[in-house]
Amino acid sequence: MADYVELLKDKRTGNWFKLFIACFITKQGLEKFVDSGLKKFHEDIYTRVFKMKKIPEGTECHQCKPQKIFCKNPQPCEHGICDKVHEMVAREHALKTPSWSNTQCWMSSYWEVAKCFLPSSGYRENTGVKDTDFNGIVSLMIHCKHFQNSLSFYIADEKSVLSKARGIGRLVRHAAELAITDQDMDTHFNVLLKLLEDPKCLLQDPAAQTAARNIRLLHDDNLEFLSGDNGDMLRELTNQQRTIFKMR
Repeated sequence: MADYVELLKDKRTGNWFKLFIACFITKQGLEKFVDSGLKKFHEDIYTRVFKMKKIPEGTECHQCKPQKIFCKNPQPCEHGICDKVHEMVAREHALKTPSWSNTQCWMSSYWEVAKCFLPSSGYRENTGVKDTDFNGIVSLMIHCKHFQNSLSFYIADEKSVLSKARGIGRLVRHAAELAITDQDMDTHFNVLLKLLEDPKCLLQDPAAQTAARNIRLLHDDNLEFLSGDNGDMLRELTNQQRTIFKMR
């Protein structure tokens, strides 16, 4: 593998690296929005189950195991909770195919419910949005119907800005030559900005708007946003970059 610095001397490879950073910035800008949405989704599901089953709010089940709920002949939850949650999660998945193998303790953690909307491979050990990559964050938003209420476009549309953003993430990770033309880079940056500036909610979200500002600075080669208190961003960028280059 050629030396990293030598690779960046090529303009198109520099474009690829800028897009790589832009995806990371976008992920950061969406974290709070996604996290708060998933917490609300978890709360809403249990509130609806308690009301539907006429169970006292706050009732907990610690006996059901995933293998008993997800098998071909599931055993009913003795509290009347877990099997109903299972049904509602499946109903709220855009493709009706939750990643059941990702999840364990539904009641104790909203994130365990959230992992049902992540891809089935590589996310079982994730503990929250902070250690979920760009592809995972975007996949959550595509698959969980709850986010439809917070976005101005139809999330399940294969041509939606979310689907395009997911495609950009895949391109960054799997581009054969780690090279992108100026025109393609501009197109991809515009997709990420369109997502972050969606008028329904994200346009009023401070974190999303900070990310949009930083992406514009990055596009113009102004890296001032990487100075100051952005040590965590730099460390994470370095770790992700090393991971991708090891795949080469």
